[in-house]
Amino acid sequence: MSRIYFTVLAVGLMLMFASVPAMTQEESKIDFGINAGLALPSGDFGSTNFFSDNAGGASTGFSVGADLGVLITKGLSWWTSLFLAFNALNEEYVQSATGESGAISGELGSWSTVWPLTGIRYAAPVSEQIELFGGVQVGMLFGTTPDPNATQGNYRFSAESASSSAVAFGFTGGIVLNKRFTGSLRYMTGQATYKYKITSSFSVPGFTSTTIYDLEADHPSSLLQFVVGVRF
Repeated sequence: MSRIYFTVLAVGLMLMFASVPAMTQEESKIDFGINAGLALPSGDFGSTNFFSDNAGGASTGFSVGADLGVLITKGLSWWTSLFLAFNALNEEYVQSATGESGAISGELGSWSTVWPLTGIRYAAPVSEQIELFGGVQVGMLFGTTPDPNATQGNYRFSAESASSSAVAFGFTGGIVLNKRFTGSLRYMTGQATYKYKITSSFSVPGFTSTTIYDLEADHPSSLLQFVVGVRF
C-alpha cells in the first residue's frame, strides 16, 4: 500500500501548489502550516453494527496534515490542504459479527483515509493576537479498509483490505494565536464504494463452519477533527 500512499501524496502536493491563484510576487502572501490531532468518526463511519450496510466500525484515531494558503484579498484566502487519518477498527464491530463478547486476540487493522482538499477561507481579527476563521473545501477521499485477522473464543474473523476513492467535502472553523499557532475543528466527508471479502469461521473439536461474505458496500467516511498546528 505504500506505493498508493506515495502516489496520493504526490497528487495532493501538486494540487496544493497548482491551486494557488495567479498573483505577482509583490501581491502574494503565502501561509504554510502543519497540524495534528484527533480524528473522530462520525455517523455510519463509527457504527459498530456489522450487519448494517454502511457501518464502518471505525474508532477514534489521529490525523496529520498540511495547509497552504494564499491571500486573495483582505480576509479572504485560497487554501489547499492534505490530511492523512488513521482509525483503528473497533472491537465491538468484530463482536457484532461473531455474536460473542469475549476478549479478542490478533490484529484488527485500521481505516486509512487521505484527503486532498482545496477551497476558500475567510478570516477576521478580533484583537491584535487573535484571529477567527472559517472555510469550505472540495477535493477527493482516498480510503483503505481494515484488514483484520483476529480470534475470539471459537471464532476467527479476517478480511482483505480494499481501496477506493470518492469526491469529498470539508468544512473548518478555528482560531489563530499571534499569527502563528492554530486550533481548529474540521469536518470532512466522502462516500466511497469498496469491494472486499470477509471470512468468519467457527471451530470446535471435530467441527468447523466457515462463512465468506463478498461485499460491495458504500461506506460514508465522515471525520470530525480537533487539530492544533503551527504556521511558518
